[in-house]
Amino acid sequence: MPVSQFEAVPESLKNVLLVMNASGFLVPPFVEHRTADQALLWDQTFQRIAPFLPELERELFPRPRQVVPVPFEGVQPRRTVSGHAVQGVDAQVSEHGQGQGYEVGPGGGSPVIHHGHQQEQELP
Repeated sequence: MPVSQFEAVPESLKNVLLVMNASGFLVPPFVEHRTADQALLWDQTFQRIAPFLPELERELFPRPRQVVPVPFEGVQPRRTVSGHAVQGVDAQVSEHGQGQGYEVGPGGGSPVIHHGHQQEQELP
């Protein structure tokens, strides 16, 4: 099905703008280190396009999302027990020294203290 002229003009304009951007001529305002000529070309271009295609600038060149730093308090890292990843369970690692820790399986159970390669069952 042939594209109507009504649809062809905006599509052609989009292609021209994308080629200008890829060539480094048309540079969005959120890009660092653009020149005064690039800023002027951007402003003049979209001042003329906005009256008949007001969403085109945002459609082709959306502003990048700002990254908001999240404090690490309350964030639970992926936990490991004795160097082995534990997925899908809440594992707690003891503060009593390297190589020791508690394992809690998906169904619960008693803590297991790791001493090197040996495991001892601790009674509750």
